[in-house]
Amino acid sequence: MLNKMICYISEIGQNNFYYPSDTKAIINDNCDFSELMWLGGAARNLRAVKVKNSCILPMDLKAPSADKILAKNNSGYSVVWIEK
Repeated sequence: MLNKMICYISEIGQNNFYYPSDTKAIINDNCDFSELMWLGGAARNLRAVKVKNSCILPMDLKAPSADKILAKNNSGYSVVWIEK
């Protein structure tokens, strides 16, 4: 279980791998996640987790990235990056 925490939304990069972006979001209280054994966030001390879309809230509703977060299927999952 989580308390509210900051996460970084994934972006697709080299070789179609997921990497942490600079776009921040909030993970709701009491949301479960699954840790993924992925590389990509080590330089920023981040780890990849799979979390339900309904648990992710944008930090800035005016940012273009907010549309991407809010438009996702709430019953699906996303990979986000949290601090280790």
